[in-house]
Amino acid sequence: MSGKSPSPTARVLMRTAEFCYRHPVIILVSSFLLFLVCVGISGKWLVFESDRGALISESDELHDTQQRFLDEFPDSDDVVIMVEGGQASEREHFIDDLAARLKSQPELYRYVFAHLDLPFLREHALYYLDLGDLERLEKSLREAEPFLRALSGADDLSELLSGFGHSSQKSGLGPLLPFLNKVLDQLLVSLQTRGRFEYRSPWGDLFFGGSSLTEVPSELREPGQHVFYHTLANGSIHLLMLRPDKDNPQAVPKLRKLLLEVQKEYPKLRVGLTGELILEYDETVSSEQDSRRSAILSLLLVAALFSFAFRQLVRPLMAIYALIIGVGWTVGFTTLAIGHLNLLTVTFATILIGLGIDFGIHFLFRYEEEFAHCPETLEAMRRTMAGVGVENLMGALSTAVAFWAVGFTGFKGVAEIGIIAGTGVMLCYISMATVLITLVFLQDRHRGANDHSSEPGMMMAIERWVLRRNLWVLGAAVFVSLWCLAQLPYMHFDYNLLRLQDPSLDSVQSELRLIRTGDRTILFAVSLADSVDEALELSRRYEALPEVSRAESLGPLIPRGAAEKSKRIRDIQALLARIKVPGTPEPGLEDGQDLQKMAVGFLELDRAFRRAYPDLVNSGDAEVRANAIEFKELLDRLFSTLENMGPGPIEDGLESFQRHFFGDLANMLNFLKNQRVGPPVTIDEMPTNLKIRSVGTTGKLVVRIYPSHNIWEREAMERFVTEVRKVDRQAVGAPVMMLHHTSALKGAFETSGFYALAAVCVILLLHFRSFKTAFLALLPLGLGILWMLGAMKYYQVWFNPANFMGLPLILGIGLDFGIHVVHRVLEEGKPEMFTHSTGPATTLSALTTVAGFGTMALAHHQGIGSLGFVLTAGVVSIMIAALVVLPAIFRFSERFKRTT
Repeated sequence: MSGKSPSPTARVLMRTAEFCYRHPVIILVSSFLLFLVCVGISGKWLVFESDRGALISESDELHDTQQRFLDEFPDSDDVVIMVEGGQASEREHFIDDLAARLKSQPELYRYVFAHLDLPFLREHALYYLDLGDLERLEKSLREAEPFLRALSGADDLSELLSGFGHSSQKSGLGPLLPFLNKVLDQLLVSLQTRGRFEYRSPWGDLFFGGSSLTEVPSELREPGQHVFYHTLANGSIHLLMLRPDKDNPQAVPKLRKLLLEVQKEYPKLRVGLTGELILEYDETVSSEQDSRRSAILSLLLVAALFSFAFRQLVRPLMAIYALIIGVGWTVGFTTLAIGHLNLLTVTFATILIGLGIDFGIHFLFRYEEEFAHCPETLEAMRRTMAGVGVENLMGALSTAVAFWAVGFTGFKGVAEIGIIAGTGVMLCYISMATVLITLVFLQDRHRGANDHSSEPGMMMAIERWVLRRNLWVLGAAVFVSLWCLAQLPYMHFDYNLLRLQDPSLDSVQSELRLIRTGDRTILFAVSLADSVDEALELSRRYEALPEVSRAESLGPLIPRGAAEKSKRIRDIQALLARIKVPGTPEPGLEDGQDLQKMAVGFLELDRAFRRAYPDLVNSGDAEVRANAIEFKELLDRLFSTLENMGPGPIEDGLESFQRHFFGDLANMLNFLKNQRVGPPVTIDEMPTNLKIRSVGTTGKLVVRIYPSHNIWEREAMERFVTEVRKVDRQAVGAPVMMLHHTSALKGAFETSGFYALAAVCVILLLHFRSFKTAFLALLPLGLGILWMLGAMKYYQVWFNPANFMGLPLILGIGLDFGIHVVHRVLEEGKPEMFTHSTGPATTLSALTTVAGFGTMALAHHQGIGSLGFVLTAGVVSIMIAALVVLPAIFRFSERFKRTT
């Protein structure tokens, strides 16, 4: 220590050391009692807010909008089970089987939504057609009435063919050609496969004229159907939705176990589980496992480093105890000042451990150095406080001010972590400057003069070798810095939260498969509508947007214009009353006479068509001409096929076709005849599973808006949210909140970074009273961050919402390292750091930080892994800049002064 008189700050710290020496019991007992009080009040009143909405201020515009939606739908998180592979019937059986088992555990799983059951479609399906479609249906039935009445007496295919010919003579074949083409095509396939074919109903074209009925339920295309499964990708993927009990930690593990049990019975199926709730659960489990693994490994590494550096465990344990006391005080402060932790502020302990332990390391190393020169405990500690105590205080104050500057941002979560971490850094410093040195006093009261650590000779030799080549060092630093500067334009911020997850997780893989279908994702926006009409109008406007794939609401299931439709349905019923439902043909063709009758029917159809063919091919309607040519080709192929077939195959093909055809006709006619004129379907008649997901607590209807692109990617999310909020400024949902949160988080850190840098510069200028000295103290931080960015670009590691949280820690470490080196140079008048305690202490601080956080780079969770990489690269870079480049600058400056 130099002979200069101590500064006022140093004198205060020296008196503090004297008080701790004389009153150790007061210090230790009072600090521990305060610790117990802080832990006690935090255990009772400190709460954890896991909701991401807790990160934004209540004055934020989106906070109120999101809260209104949550008030309407307080439990709106669905878990999605995705079933692929096998046949559709297998997937449906799996869904039904799983749903039954889930419903048997209502304490764990609620609102199990396996399929949509709409029994009212049996009698009210026609109300889902608009008036134009009903008019087309009535017109088609009138045009087909002669043909249908002729069929009503048909018992088999021969009479059906005769009916075709008879109807064509009365009304002409033109209107029937699209229908007949489908019939002949399937008849031909049935003959060629001996009846082993997939029958497709042709009656939709006949009754609806081939129009595209966008709002017609599947009931109209599949008569008698009123149970509809949730499917994607043209029916190749089935979905089941449910809501687990969020408060039961066993809900998700038991669900996964149940899925495995049921899947064993369906080996051809591939089953996935996803949803926001599952992704968050898996992220929590994955990060906890990674954190535990990292904690164990880092604990072993830190213990080894401490043991090697101090040749004992007592000193490190003292520092750790003092650190725990400081963190406990911070928890108490957090409870009183804020009252809760959130997804960001929960990391404060990690930040304090990384920064607080450094104070202890520097205290202990400097104390050992001073004790070696003055083997009297109190005097050695007084010198320590006058030297490294002031350095630590400046580092703590600068870091705290940098954190406190974050408190002025408008992002609530970031502001809170700034307040907590800034105050926590100061409390940890106070604990080290009182509790730690008191423990040292108690241990060293009777310490002998020869009980001190040896000097790091090897490091001193390396340092001398480096400093003799200071120009080479500075040249290399400039070269590396220029290369890193050239990489900066390629750096970017990765907003994709899905890429933070462990990519091997089933929930992540399932979500990616959902995205690849192009039909669905677990991310969707929501709008609230006051009425069915408003919900339909919002859906129409949303679906007109290029970034929207579809909009879903309860609206299409509530028929509109019931009074006008009732009149048209009565007319249709009156028309249908004149048409008899044909019977089902007897199985099998009894003898050769049946085949002969069938042949006569084909010939009658052929003669009728050939009589009409000239008029058809010369029609002014291009569609009629094309249909006539197609029919002729099909008829020629049919006769050619029949000529080359024996009686057995013909019998098999004809029997299968007529059974399907007449059964299909009977089902369609029975379905249409069963339609009733009655009161319109209301929301109250909808299934509970649908209402709970569609109707809010005050009766508002939700409109879910699904994207047409992968909105986990930032550009797609921005386009989607922008377009959606042009339609409805009150639209919210996961994409809207994620875009807002990530933008606000990044903006808050960028803004607070400027505030923090400005505040730190002012503090350093006031302390050093020299612009050049303050600049040199900041230089390791600047170089270290620049080199860290270069390393990130080289290894393709980008900033993201997870590793961005490491920047405050790097800022604190960078300031601390630079301040210690500059202070020691000013104190000793020479740039060597390893001839005294500053070099070893700074090195150990860096290595313990790398050991503590660098192990996170091995994590499976990509966010934690990238955080570990950023911290490791940043700390190592700052250490090299502080212990190699900065001393080289001082040595070069000495040479320059001597030569000038």
